[in-house]
Amino acid sequence: MNNVKNNLHKSEFNETMDRLKAKLGIKTDNKIAELLELNPTSYVERKKRNSIPIDKIKILCIKKSINVNEILKGENFTLTDITEKPCTGNSVCQKICEICMELTPEGKEYILKAAKSLSIMLTDFKTSGYKRESRGRAKTKKTA
Repeated sequence: MNNVKNNLHKSEFNETMDRLKAKLGIKTDNKIAELLELNPTSYVERKKRNSIPIDKIKILCIKKSINVNEILKGENFTLTDITEKPCTGNSVCQKICEICMELTPEGKEYILKAAKSLSIMLTDFKTSGYKRESRGRAKTKKTA
């Protein structure tokens, strides 16, 4: 009964790898394992354990200029999101949107790449163990 239940829902590993394969135009597990610099046996073991190689995915995403959040979380944003959707409530955001609407396609692409890089950096910062103090200074988590 447990196997039937597990087969009804794709594992997080499979969903993540399916997004990555689709983005890269890859069909096989062996090819994605190679790109992630995993041997095929390790890939299969990770798949069985539902153990996503997050660090390796981040590195591959950076090399291939892919939004890591799109792969890991299924979140995506496009040039349309940056340039055509109205910002609400935040004057800084509104100003950025106004500037983006006036950019050339190359300028928009540059801004999108910068936003993707910032997204990766923020994700890394949030998971690195830093917390903000009330005065705005960053400090490391205290360990016992």
